[in-house]
Amino acid sequence: MKGIACAKPTWLAEVALDKAIALVKGEAVDQNTIYPTAVFSDDELDKYVRADLPDDFWANTHLPDDVIKTIFAQ
Repeated sequence: MKGIACAKPTWLAEVALDKAIALVKGEAVDQNTIYPTAVFSDDELDKYVRADLPDDFWANTHLPDDVIKTIFAQ
């Protein structure tokens, strides 16, 4: 399968919130941070495709599996 997917993972909001909290605490944070885009080949699809979850699940997440299953329970 050849294709392309969104490069803005859901965990980016977690990073932004952590930086905002650090700023409120008076801590210094990097103003510009570039995170690498996740790239994977056809051979790695099994690591990302979740047939047990709906199509609106975004696989590049930091959420633990039990939380994912609760959020996306069908």
